[in-house]
Amino acid sequence: MKQHSKLTNVALAMLLGLALSACSNKQDNQTPAIAKVNGDTITAAELNQAIARLNITKADQIAAAKPQVLKALVDQQLLVQKAMEQRLDKDPAVGELLEAARRQVLSQAFIERSAKGVAKPTDAEISDYYNQHPELFGQRRIFTLQELSISVSPDRVQEVKSHLDSSQSLGDFVAWMRSQNIPFRGGNGVKPAEQLPLEILPKLQSMQIGQSLAMPAPGGMTVLQILAEQNEPMTLDKSRSAIEHFLMTAKQREAAETALKTLRGSAKIEYLGEFAEGSKAATKQPDSNNAGLPAIK
Repeated sequence: MKQHSKLTNVALAMLLGLALSACSNKQDNQTPAIAKVNGDTITAAELNQAIARLNITKADQIAAAKPQVLKALVDQQLLVQKAMEQRLDKDPAVGELLEAARRQVLSQAFIERSAKGVAKPTDAEISDYYNQHPELFGQRRIFTLQELSISVSPDRVQEVKSHLDSSQSLGDFVAWMRSQNIPFRGGNGVKPAEQLPLEILPKLQSMQIGQSLAMPAPGGMTVLQILAEQNEPMTLDKSRSAIEHFLMTAKQREAAETALKTLRGSAKIEYLGEFAEGSKAATKQPDSNNAGLPAIK
C-alpha cells in the first residue's frame, strides 16, 4: 500500500514537471527509449529519475518497482497529451499552478546544490552520536503502547492533564473524558525507540509499565501508556549506516538553512498591506494547545 502511494506521488510530480514545458514535444534525449505513447517517447533517463524519487536502494526493490513506475509514466503521458489537446496549459488557474511548481522545482534545486559540498560524517562523529543517544542504540527498547489522541481546546488542556495525573488508571481517565464529551481516539501499537519522538525517549526510558505520558499534539494532546517493553540494543556497527544517513541529512539541512539566511540578509524584503511591519497580521502568534504540557520542538 505504501509503495503504491509512492508511485502515485511520482506520477503526479512528474506530470507537473512535464507540464511546466507547456509543450508535448520533448527535447532530444540520448538515453534509450523504453516506451512510446501516441508517438511521444519515454526514456530510460525519465524512468531512472522517477525511481530515484522513491528513495529505494536495494536492487531487488528497484527491479520490482520499474514496471509499475513505467506504467505510471505511460498513464501520466496520456493525461498530459489530453491536457495539451484541451489547451489546459492556457487556463489561468492551471498557469498559476504551473508557475508555483516551477518556483518549487527551482528553489529545491538550489537547496540541493547548496548541500552538495557537505562533507560526509567522520567515524568520530558517528561514534559520538551513538554514545550520546543510548536510548536509540545501546539501551534501545521496543515499547508496546496504548495511545490516546485527544481533541481538546487550549483552555482545557491543563484540566485534562490534571485529571490524567489524578486518575487511578487509564480506564478511569477515559471514563471521565466520556462524561465530559471530550472526543478522543485510542489504539495499541508496538514501536521501537527510533519510531518515537527523540524528545520523549528519555522520559519513556525512566517510566514503569502502566505509567502514562502526556504531550502536545495538533488540535489537542496525545497520551501514551506503556503496556510492555523489551530490550533490543543495537551495536555501533549495526547502527553505523543509519547514523551516517541521519547526520548527513542534518548537515545538508544546516547548509541549506545557512544559504537561505545569507540570501535573506542580502535581500530587500518588504511586507505590504495587512502583512506590513507592525500590523496585527504580521505580529499575531499562532494559537497553541501546549499550555501546561512540556514543549516538543
